[in-house]
Amino acid sequence: MSIANPWFLNTLAAAEYLYTIIPYILNPTLTHANAFNLSHPFFEAYQVTDDMSTYQNVLGLETERQDIACKVARDADGRMEWIKKYRTEQLELSEQFSRITGEQIGAKRLTWSYEAFLNAADRRRKLGDWIETCYSTASS
Repeated sequence: MSIANPWFLNTLAAAEYLYTIIPYILNPTLTHANAFNLSHPFFEAYQVTDDMSTYQNVLGLETERQDIACKVARDADGRMEWIKKYRTEQLELSEQFSRITGEQIGAKRLTWSYEAFLNAADRRRKLGDWIETCYSTASS
């Protein structure tokens, strides 16, 4: 029986996805935002309240949307911190890192891992200065 280990690629893809959905959380009038459902079980991890999901398309809920978006952003940033923690000193990203020791394992210098990092970093960059407000406000 083998032990599963985190993959750089999957960790970064999750961060990229989380950064990508933030504009839809913040602005329910964006194209395709009506198909974006805050009542989906995915958002239970971010403690979306019942009335938030019931009234998710009401524009008067900017504060609540900001809080949820900041939780999502901090989650994505946490995933990026894992990458920072487990990369090598030479900034190498292999296929996986050991869930026990943190040592990189699997295919060395995996191209897909680097591409996933660039994609996630670009999605974060596109959020501009907004993301810094999540760390400068007291909301959780």
